[in-house]
Amino acid sequence: MSGKPEFPFDPEHEKIIGDVLSHLQISSTLDSGVSVSLLPNPSHLDAINPAAMGKARSKMDHGGKALCIQCHGDGSLIGQGHNHEILNMQNIPGYDVGGSLHFCCDNQVAFTASGNLSRSCARPGDCALPYGSPVISVSASHPDQVIAAAKLALRFRNKFGKDVMTELVGWRKHGHNELDDPKMTNPILYKHVSAATPTPDAWCSKMESSKAQEIMDKVKQERASWQQAYDDVKADKYVPGQLCRNFGPWADVKRANSWEQQNWSTGYDVESMRYILAKSVEVPEGFNLHPFFDRHRKV
Repeated sequence: MSGKPEFPFDPEHEKIIGDVLSHLQISSTLDSGVSVSLLPNPSHLDAINPAAMGKARSKMDHGGKALCIQCHGDGSLIGQGHNHEILNMQNIPGYDVGGSLHFCCDNQVAFTASGNLSRSCARPGDCALPYGSPVISVSASHPDQVIAAAKLALRFRNKFGKDVMTELVGWRKHGHNELDDPKMTNPILYKHVSAATPTPDAWCSKMESSKAQEIMDKVKQERASWQQAYDDVKADKYVPGQLCRNFGPWADVKRANSWEQQNWSTGYDVESMRYILAKSVEVPEGFNLHPFFDRHRKV
């Protein structure tokens, strides 16, 4: 470590923070014309989930179509109170988005605690059961089954307009964040994890040899590209890409720097305010006002 700042000190980089990619936002339009937006999320807090629900509702209120997809960690899903709140709000008229698709990555380690030490139910997704939402559990090691589970969840959501919880039960090979050693906190589980075959390798072994080789070649290319990306990331030659920028109607929005902030007069003309207040309690001719409100209006 050379002690250099991660990013240059200038307005272009002022709004950029060092963080994992899943904590940043990005928007993209697919070839099919579907617009996909990933909202910025501090992952272990699941804090963005209510905002995602609100964004979907806003699009619907403005005449658009939207599908709210919420991703959770096994610990944060059941441990964060607002997740229970938004499950409860799923069919309330003012908040209904026609059902959300919830995907819980149950890596069985949460932060560092196993499930029996962090919840009172069998599965983290069981918190959805009291609200009439089904919980689908599927092995994350079988991509074909994950796809089938996702399609089933979407069909249920479209038919009944309710949330659906899909749990991807798997593991995280290097523990919570690659810094703490899971062999210390979950020794039995990680004895099996260390011996497990990587999912792409295990999946390809069940396929036809020609198809498997094609997929394995793509996997190797992907791994090589990731390694190259890691090798290329240097603080002194970092160039911000589109991932760090705003999109659509927010493209021109930027965080104000200290030298750009100004003091504004927030007062209002007194006579105009009196006029507005008088009009706000004026009763139209012929309107029969409830005595309770009429009494307070005259005070």
